[in-house]
Amino acid sequence: MAYSRDDFVAALSAEASKYPLAAQYYQAGDPRLLMNLGAMATMLTMISQQVDLESMEVFNRVRDTTVLADASVKGILPFARPPRLTLAITNDAASGATLSVVVGRRLLDQQGLVYVAESEVTIAPGASGKVNVKQMTTRTWSHFVQNSTPFYAVQVPVSSDSDITISGLLVSVDGAMQPYTPEFANLAPDEPGYALETDQFRRLNIKFGWEKTFGVQPANGSQIDLTIEETHGATTLAVNSTFTFESVNSAADKFATIKLASVIFPGADQVDIETMREWSRYPSTYDATAVYLGNFDFLIRRNIFPLRFLSVWNEQIEEAVRGPSVSNINVLFIAVRMDGVDTAWLKREIARVVAAADNSYRLRFVNAIDKPLPLSITASVSIVHDPADVEAQIRSVVYSLYGSDAPAAKQGMLALNVKRIADALRSGVVALQDDASDVQISVQAAGVALPEQYRYVSPTSLVVQVTQSTYNDGLWSH
Repeated sequence: MAYSRDDFVAALSAEASKYPLAAQYYQAGDPRLLMNLGAMATMLTMISQQVDLESMEVFNRVRDTTVLADASVKGILPFARPPRLTLAITNDAASGATLSVVVGRRLLDQQGLVYVAESEVTIAPGASGKVNVKQMTTRTWSHFVQNSTPFYAVQVPVSSDSDITISGLLVSVDGAMQPYTPEFANLAPDEPGYALETDQFRRLNIKFGWEKTFGVQPANGSQIDLTIEETHGATTLAVNSTFTFESVNSAADKFATIKLASVIFPGADQVDIETMREWSRYPSTYDATAVYLGNFDFLIRRNIFPLRFLSVWNEQIEEAVRGPSVSNINVLFIAVRMDGVDTAWLKREIARVVAAADNSYRLRFVNAIDKPLPLSITASVSIVHDPADVEAQIRSVVYSLYGSDAPAAKQGMLALNVKRIADALRSGVVALQDDASDVQISVQAAGVALPEQYRYVSPTSLVVQVTQSTYNDGLWSH
């Protein structure tokens, strides 16, 4: 356990008593001595807490630096995902002016963010059409190789705009495009390719191969060109939000009315620290090859985020709850939810990601079912605490563990852990930390657990009763 500041102060005062002059200053409260002893006690307390945390890091990633280091080992890149929208365009020209939108055409939303057309459309006067766009900007940067070495690394420069995040990267060496080859997998000698690595500071580095061993090692003087795609992350635009062309190229452009028709994919910000902490629970050997069943869960999560709920299971689990069927052979079952996304697009993306890792499976998507889990908590607290405030704190702690937005609830087959709830209540609710308090936790039966159930504790399924306890006569009798 970690020592408290009082423990160190007591040890320091005992040491000071061994020296008569120092003891006199200490008893007199001389600030010159007390300041030094207090500073030492504070620093030792901080060190003690760090040592205590480090002893638990093997079992649970507590410190943010450990989580970031684990993410860098697993190759979790600091990328955001650009929003993808469908825009409805009306050509209001009276006659003769045909409106044409080609792939790559740039448009602006109400906030001045740039969107790039991913499809093309030609619209006659008075007619309407639709075009798909994604929110993205690009910038270029060049680097000349000096002191070529195996695994030559180039750090991707950070944008001067702190509101945008990298979402894609194109790399070329002396004009030849280099494909992205994660971990240099299956990369033959002199075959072009590069890998990406990130460190605990979320700095992104491009790494090249080893001459005559695998990949290409850029020679001295080679020019490495980067095209960096960046995005502002998740969008908050509502349907019918207005757009405009960034530049007017024809007479018809002046008569165009452009509005947001639907959101294909709302985009995603860079993975936050809490999500990475949850991902750190997966073994480090889990990668994009997805050999075992658990790999597919992690594989989908790290490629498509943020998911509200995901459960992946095989025929063995399926037949354990619904009985055997020959149609379940070699099937991967998936129940998934994602806020504000086109369901057909989401299923196609998941199928693409899974097929790239293992195309031998047949996918079967199952609708996720909400399943609030009944939980009852009865607490008694000292009369100095307000029961309503304590109830609100208890609910906040439980929701952070098992609410609909909690990381644990976003995985299938969730089961409530009473010990985890009790530990969280003890550390998170001050009123439950004194000897006059008590708490009882009861998890009621929730029926058969199905793999597609989105299981969480809801405001209606959580019952909390808080009462004020009377003074314990046994505590005061002596």
